[in-house]
Amino acid sequence: MPSAPCEAMQGNHQHGSGKLKHRVLALLDQPHLRKFYRRVEVDAGNEGRVLVHF
Repeated sequence: MPSAPCEAMQGNHQHGSGKLKHRVLALLDQPHLRKFYRRVEVDAGNEGRVLVHF
C-alpha cells in the first residue's frame, strides 16, 4: 500500500558549530535539487531546526 506524500521534513541538528546546518542549506540550494521542494524555513527560535516544505 503506498504511503501518503510528505508535506514537510524537519531536520534537527542542535549541538555543534552549525557546520552541518550550513552544509544542508548549501545542498538544498543547488539548482538541480530546488525543483523538488517549495521552500526552506530556518526556525529563528531553534537555530538547529530546518524545515523543508515539499
